[in-house]
Amino acid sequence: MPASHCSQCGAPITSSAENPRDSSTNVQVVPKTLARHLQLMSTNAPPETIELAFIRTVAEKTRVRLADLENQMVGLRERVQQLEDEHILLSRYHAQNQAIISPLRRMPPEVLGDIFSWTLPSVRDALERLRFDMSHSPWVLAQVCSRWRAVALSTPSLWSLVVIDYRGKRANPLSMVKKQIERAQSLKIRFYGREKGHPRAQFEMFQLLAEHSPRWEEVFIELTSDTVPLLASVRNLPSLRRLGIQWNVSDSQAGVESMDCFQAAPSLLDVSVYNEFSSISIPLPAHQLTRYDLDGPWEVHQTILKLAVNLVEAHIYVVFNDLPWPDSDEINLLLLRRLFISHSEILEYLMAPAIQELAYAVREDEGPDPLLLHLEAFVERSGCRLRRLCLVGKPTADTAVGILRRILSVSELGIITDDPNHGQDAPVNVLVSHLTVSPGSAALAPQLSKIYFGCRAEGCIDYALYLQMLQSRWDAGGRTLKAAALLVDSGPHPDPATLRGLGALRQEGLDFLVLMGEEAADELRCWIYDSSR
Repeated sequence: MPASHCSQCGAPITSSAENPRDSSTNVQVVPKTLARHLQLMSTNAPPETIELAFIRTVAEKTRVRLADLENQMVGLRERVQQLEDEHILLSRYHAQNQAIISPLRRMPPEVLGDIFSWTLPSVRDALERLRFDMSHSPWVLAQVCSRWRAVALSTPSLWSLVVIDYRGKRANPLSMVKKQIERAQSLKIRFYGREKGHPRAQFEMFQLLAEHSPRWEEVFIELTSDTVPLLASVRNLPSLRRLGIQWNVSDSQAGVESMDCFQAAPSLLDVSVYNEFSSISIPLPAHQLTRYDLDGPWEVHQTILKLAVNLVEAHIYVVFNDLPWPDSDEINLLLLRRLFISHSEILEYLMAPAIQELAYAVREDEGPDPLLLHLEAFVERSGCRLRRLCLVGKPTADTAVGILRRILSVSELGIITDDPNHGQDAPVNVLVSHLTVSPGSAALAPQLSKIYFGCRAEGCIDYALYLQMLQSRWDAGGRTLKAAALLVDSGPHPDPATLRGLGALRQEGLDFLVLMGEEAADELRCWIYDSSR
């Protein structure tokens, strides 16, 4: 009969028939004693005198076994600690040897510097951080090791972008800006002032930047009344290629009539001026501009356009226009390819044989006929083949349909709506219905290969209707449709069913882009050739 074991110490226990007396303890072990032992362990009853000797023996054996186990465990812990310490030391040694043979250590400095450039923050990222931070690129690159520091400090382009924003609660330390300017060669500056905040700090910071104006390559400035005189006094701008100016609030323009510091900038090619509150005269070297973006009276635009023989792209927004439109005076823009206009009347003055893309801000007080007539006459007069048309604001279906039927060269259509109407009768949804191909009927503008829709402000389209339109044109014979986009700046996002349907079209081969939020807003500005930030 096999022996049983004690639940406490693991010692073998035999019945009284096999071993009536324990030779080591001289204690009789009987079934009655074992049962009693179990009862005592599960209750608070006191043991009898005769039972104490047996229980003490069990307890002593258990103590001895526990002591033995504890000794073994101490030894194991010491061994484990030794192994862990050895693992740590060996891992470090291995990493050091791996670092020695790493291709990164043998990488040429110019390649390493190019890799560093991909770590730089965008303007938006820099604005979100609010101030310089040693834990962000490019500052952190100079803290890794001596080689990285040498490469970072010898690559001036890493330090070119200087973003300073006083519209938030924190500002960049002047000392760090000085250090960055020292390390840079050319400067790409974004300076956002605040009319009622930190006037002394803003003045000192902009004064520092102005001292290095010969190295300005790109400058975008949000001006205040305190920084206007500093900018106006700048005269040495040999490297400036791109300029952007806007005003913080209307008070920032108080007493400012003109700024003539940019007229002699010999390298200036790209200019954006957002007056917004009132028109400020800013003479420009129009003859060398390849792009300009300005809001102002038609008279100002006309002056620039007559001289801008190298213009390739323009964003023409007519405001502060108290005078009636003057008699037509044809302006030849032989190199112009991309154009945004706020009024269809602008087309009466232009002749642009190379133009391919046109964006137009539809006004609520304007019917479809003026745009169609002006555009048709412009295309005929210019002898151009207009490829892309983008209608912005509250475009009517009649406007878009009329153009698509009359100007057959248009193969790309963009619609940006800010109409708050969401129903089936909303103009944008009526247009979507017109673009939908019904079974057995001919498609409107079958030549369309790209259809882009964007929603901003509270404007949106019927997403289910939009998906149906794309599917119908995708399934139409010939598969003319090649690409589509849906950009939602703000307002309701597409529902999951629509997104699944759009995803299915993408899997079938349609080049489809969907963007939301700030990314959508950035892309929408590109559609209308607006470089505002």
